[in-house]
Amino acid sequence: MTLPEHPFEDKMLDKARETAWQRLSAATSYINLVEVFVDDFIGATTNSTMKHLEHFSRAMLFGVHSIFPPPEVSGHHGQDPVSQKKMDQGEGLWETTKEILGWLVDGAKFTVQLMPDKVDKICKLINKQVCKAKTVSKLRYQELAGKIQHASFGVPGGKGLFSPVHSALKTTKDFIVMTPLLKQTLKKMVHATRTKQFQIQDIGFWKDGKILPRDSSLHILETAGSCTMKNFKPKE
Repeated sequence: MTLPEHPFEDKMLDKARETAWQRLSAATSYINLVEVFVDDFIGATTNSTMKHLEHFSRAMLFGVHSIFPPPEVSGHHGQDPVSQKKMDQGEGLWETTKEILGWLVDGAKFTVQLMPDKVDKICKLINKQVCKAKTVSKLRYQELAGKIQHASFGVPGGKGLFSPVHSALKTTKDFIVMTPLLKQTLKKMVHATRTKQFQIQDIGFWKDGKILPRDSSLHILETAGSCTMKNFKPKE
């Protein structure tokens, strides 16, 4: 099916970059993904040919306008539902590396990392305020737990570090006692979130008291209940 041209598609397609996409077009089959988070429309594909990206861009733009019609159709006097400001800033361009909902997603290297400014804020909160205190208000601790839980999505074995964090929230008091175990766990989160590269041999994934084989598939490793790390040092 061929879709007609959309007036905004030129802000999603940069034909001058077509040769840079060739390294991603080796797959014989491709996957398309469209996700919507509140008012953010997110598209991803493994097919980087210009013809496909053009069709995908038109489908997304016409899809948005089919639900939220432009002013010339709805008759309202506001701006177009497709944010022209964000499009002019290049947020709609197809790229192999893209900031999506606060995460830096690299489609060429198949990696995801939290944006550096968010990492700095979380690490500063843990190092300078939480880990140096004997107690922390429950409200402040809940705020921190929410931030590091979001950050843990991009940390290998991150879920396994949360047992002490969640256990501390079971108290009926309005403050959290910062035990040595809790401080050690939070400091591990600092190391993990700051690490750009890691060596898989330094990470042990555990399930039901047994360590999982290092050659286990990602699907199996994701079922791990905890993880241990040795010689875990950030590598630039």
